[in-house]
Amino acid sequence: MDLSDPTTIGIIIAGVVGILTVLLLVFKLFVSDSRDTVLIVGLSDSGKTYVFSKIANKGANPTTYTSMQEKCSTIEC
Repeated sequence: MDLSDPTTIGIIIAGVVGILTVLLLVFKLFVSDSRDTVLIVGLSDSGKTYVFSKIANKGANPTTYTSMQEKCSTIEC
């Protein structure tokens, strides 16, 4: 293993980041409280309002429009 090779260093860093990510997810799964909140984020005109309306209306086809304010809804599963 040649530690002066950029490819080897990249693979090692990717492995360490992957292991840390898995450990963080496992820690969060077993230690933290469960949350019931979902935040939909994205670029302008990327379909956030459409997805929100589709979920809030239980699958009905919503009409599309540009949102000018935040949307909030309580959904029973």
